[in-house]
Amino acid sequence: LFSISIFVLVYFIFVEENQIINRPFIVLGVAALSISAWSALYFLYKKKDLYRSVNVLAIGLLITLFTASWALPQVNSYIGYTNLSREIIKVRAEKQISATYFYKLKRADNMDVLLGHTFVVLKKDALLKNKLSPGILVISNKVIDSDKKDRDIVDLLKGKERHIVGNYSVIVL
Repeated sequence: LFSISIFVLVYFIFVEENQIINRPFIVLGVAALSISAWSALYFLYKKKDLYRSVNVLAIGLLITLFTASWALPQVNSYIGYTNLSREIIKVRAEKQISATYFYKLKRADNMDVLLGHTFVVLKKDALLKNKLSPGILVISNKVIDSDKKDRDIVDLLKGKERHIVGNYSVIVL
């Protein structure tokens, strides 16, 4: 299974949606995993040495984890909500805005702890009525970049100030 990881990586490098995988340390980690897997298969089938095969695969996994972990600071915006919360707090302070709205944000339930204040989770009809007090809207980039069912939301948000953090945008209403 690990031996096909290099082929999966090559596929994902050419898919534009996967910005996380295009990091050099992740590419090196997957390459190390693939090389160690192929080496383990060589020792297992050609040399008939199970002990060495397991050792090579274990060392390869450790090298992969060590190498790929160097990419964590670069992908923090895609993993959790800390960077997003910092951006929301920064924009709120700059613009002196008190209201925060979320639309299509996965697992936004506990964001009030990171933000230090409450927020409103919007449905599509509430957002389109455009009767919201001045505030900050946090929305998924997939909604903004899609040309399908949320086109009316995209039109509503055109021309607004937008701060991109990972997979999400912080928009000043």
